[in-house]
Amino acid sequence: MRGHSKEVKRRKAAILIYYGTVWNLWKEMDRRIFQAVTSPTDRIVALDGSSSCGS
Repeated sequence: MRGHSKEVKRRKAAILIYYGTVWNLWKEMDRRIFQAVTSPTDRIVALDGSSSCGS
């Protein structure tokens, strides 16, 4: 049972990272299209690790 629990936690973490990345890319796309504002690539890459899906 313990090994299964660890695997579930890893899978959940991977899913959260994936969705956080997609969310940040989506927000940047919206900024570029609707606000005509762009962010440097370095900032977008930095957001992937430091931002959550709700921001």
